[in-house]
Amino acid sequence: MKGLSTFAVSASLLSICTAGLQLQRRTDGSARVVGFPFEQSTIRKIAPRDELRRRANTAEAAVGVRDVGYFTNVTLGTPAQSFRLALSTGSSDLWVNADSSDSRATETSPYELAEVYSANDSSTYSYLSSDFKINYPDGSEAKGDYAMDKFTIGTATLEKLQFGIGYERSLTLQAGGVLGIGYEISQVQAGKDKEKTYRTLPSQMVEDGLIQSNAYSIWLENREMHTGKILFGGVDTAKFTGTLQTLPIQETDGRFAEFLIPLTAVSFGDTVIAENQAEAALLDTGCAFTHLPEPMASNIYQQVGAQYVEEFNLAFVPCSLKDTSTTLDFTFAGATISVPMDEMVLSLTEDDLEQLSLPNDGGICLFGISPVRESRAVLGSTFIRSAYLVFDLANNEISIAQTISNPRASHVLEITKGTSSVPNATRVVSNGSSEENWHVLQLPFLRLVHEGGAMVAIFFVVSGFALASKGVQLTRSQSPSVFKVLASSTFRRSVRLFLPSVVVTFMAFLLQRLGLLKDHTKQHPVETSLATETMLYIAFLKGLFNVYTWDEFYGFYNPHLWTIAVEFRCSMIVFLCLLGLSRTRTAVRVGIEGLLLLHAAWNDRWEVMAFIGGLMVAEEFYHRKENAAAGYISLASDASLEKHVELASPVNTIPSRARTLAYSLMLVFGLFLASFPHHLGCDSIGFSWVCEVDWHPEQKRWHWTATYAAVLVVLSISNLPAVQRVFTTPVVSYLGKISYALYLTHGILLRAFVAPVQKKLVRLASAGHDIEFHLAIFLSGILLLFVAIPCADLVWRAVDSPSVDLARWLETHCAYDEKINAVYFVVLALYSTRSTSDPIVQTSASNPVSATKPCKPPLLTTKIGWTSSPPIVPRESGLLSGIISNHKTRSPHPRLVRRLFRGGDAPQVPVGQCS
Repeated sequence: MKGLSTFAVSASLLSICTAGLQLQRRTDGSARVVGFPFEQSTIRKIAPRDELRRRANTAEAAVGVRDVGYFTNVTLGTPAQSFRLALSTGSSDLWVNADSSDSRATETSPYELAEVYSANDSSTYSYLSSDFKINYPDGSEAKGDYAMDKFTIGTATLEKLQFGIGYERSLTLQAGGVLGIGYEISQVQAGKDKEKTYRTLPSQMVEDGLIQSNAYSIWLENREMHTGKILFGGVDTAKFTGTLQTLPIQETDGRFAEFLIPLTAVSFGDTVIAENQAEAALLDTGCAFTHLPEPMASNIYQQVGAQYVEEFNLAFVPCSLKDTSTTLDFTFAGATISVPMDEMVLSLTEDDLEQLSLPNDGGICLFGISPVRESRAVLGSTFIRSAYLVFDLANNEISIAQTISNPRASHVLEITKGTSSVPNATRVVSNGSSEENWHVLQLPFLRLVHEGGAMVAIFFVVSGFALASKGVQLTRSQSPSVFKVLASSTFRRSVRLFLPSVVVTFMAFLLQRLGLLKDHTKQHPVETSLATETMLYIAFLKGLFNVYTWDEFYGFYNPHLWTIAVEFRCSMIVFLCLLGLSRTRTAVRVGIEGLLLLHAAWNDRWEVMAFIGGLMVAEEFYHRKENAAAGYISLASDASLEKHVELASPVNTIPSRARTLAYSLMLVFGLFLASFPHHLGCDSIGFSWVCEVDWHPEQKRWHWTATYAAVLVVLSISNLPAVQRVFTTPVVSYLGKISYALYLTHGILLRAFVAPVQKKLVRLASAGHDIEFHLAIFLSGILLLFVAIPCADLVWRAVDSPSVDLARWLETHCAYDEKINAVYFVVLALYSTRSTSDPIVQTSASNPVSATKPCKPPLLTTKIGWTSSPPIVPRESGLLSGIISNHKTRSPHPRLVRRLFRGGDAPQVPVGQCS
């Protein structure tokens, strides 16, 4: 057991230190691809920057510029009602205007409603709820009902599709509604209302068999055409040049919610603007401009001769710049898209010129890049028009290629399920090379050195094992103290987990105020106001304490702590499971635990499955240990049982050679499965078979492979004493003590102190070979260990260990007095079982009494009990006997013993005499 507990340390340390698109041209008929065109429209004029302050939560907030929208035509209902919807990759909800909407033209939104939906006019309308309410960053909103109805787009018809109806709406779009095609997890009811997601348009197409994979491709025509096309379930290879290069989508707070890809370099012709970056860039078709970090944008302005006007947060250039042949090149870990200047230089309308007080001589144009100070980079229309994009939501990937201007041919291939990539396509790995995902560090077992996610799953299983161990032992021995132990563990768990987390994240708050804590993947504004920063920290604490869901965890101060709420929630599940099953027979208890394990898997709760898996490993471990020690364990009492089980000889627990071999193979297979890469896993050596098994939703495959692997690893180690000894060395034992503090602090230290050094090392290695790059990363990891271990030791001594003591102190002072309660309970039991007709079963020579003399109640002095010398405590069972034995009280009355042991199996108990 000690070996398993310290095994979690290695999981913590290692955490510090995909399936691709398969394109096929169908030979059995037309491809299952749904395609339709869309058009671009301008829907907002230039405005001074101070008029857009309320949009402070988005990158567009810093840009006082007209927005663009991409619109497509659809129909809803029976008979069909036509709509012009705004197509949005940054949204996940489909909603339309209602015929009773109170929206009308306003000064800031001068458009009347385009179309409205009438539920009463549709025979296929089905009401779901009145919970629809969506808020946009610019202050507009729509609210009303959720419903289902018949939906048609292009040539595809879906008999039932869920959507929102905006009965009340503040209009900001020249459209009949919005068609969101982003991740389901970003839906309003999933985020705000904490409800289950519903199927978006592409996922419903998969469900209805219209397409095979939840993926679609988009390309925009050039700026003059104002049109584009989207293909659900397909790719048109005639619309781009070269090959598609696949990039992993980056996670946000441990989930895939936005289309973020790594922007690693930008150059203008032969001039390098920025390189060796780790910037997460958001692809957004609804954004007019491309928004880059201020230093990067300023360097580009210098190269192109742009003049920046802070009032509008815009840059202006001579219109002649569009005739230059120099391109602005964006590199994404090896994939490069070249944007010509005629896409970046935008003409001004007469209204724009009047607003800016500029002459209408055709000499001044807008430049399509704007700086941002407080948000991530956003790649808008000025970039996307030069890129062919494939959004693969099923595998969390984006494939990208250079578009062909004004293509005339068409060659559509279907996207199907599978592991093969696009013919002649290049997969891009995160280190910036153009190699396919067959790098040596992607090999099984070697990947565990840097695959922290697998270690999280192992840590969850070990946590389930450790939390359940004491309860399983007491339950198996039928000890009544199991209730006390579970109550104590439940009471202390919240203090044990959350108090150190709050203290350490407050340190991160202070580092943020000092400007030392940076993370470009988080939308965290650099505020000068202490009050505003405090409110953001409170928002973080709200997410930290939210044990009901992790969907809205705002993890800027310490992103790794999303696991704390999970630990607490799953701990309560383990304790409740043990409590509810404490009176059942072993076979029944283990069977129900197995059903709970399957229930968690059925409902896609991999974290619950990991903890229940640890509970079942504990059941197996103590069952085997109990059987091995059964030859000499004396079942004299509950207390002695616990002592003997703990001291069971390890020699008797060593399995046979066959068992050792079986569990060794299980360990190897578990470690192999744990090596499944987070991104592009199905293209790594040896893992293609994993993606052929349709066991869980594809976007969650990595979670489940890690969970299954973790259960196998912990189960096998619990049966291999030789392996356990590796984790019981003095060094690992010490690391076990500081492991929680190490987990709490390593992410903060990495971002505040190690990341700047890492960037310099990577920059020095960028001109060398691939091995030099990985050497730089390795040295950064070593530096992190040297910094993290002393800091973790300090936090362990100053915060973690005192938190454990505080939890015990609180339990002691908040609980009732057990001794007094036990005394009263025994006294009441004794009095309730005595009667005047009870004969005395034994007399003493010093005080002979008649055998028929009625017995009086015992004397109540400083000790409760009989007047004679204390007898031998019997081997009773039940709650009363546990209290009696624990508090060293005298023997109970014989009649009470007989009632406890009905059937004549009570032991002979010497009792005292009445006085």
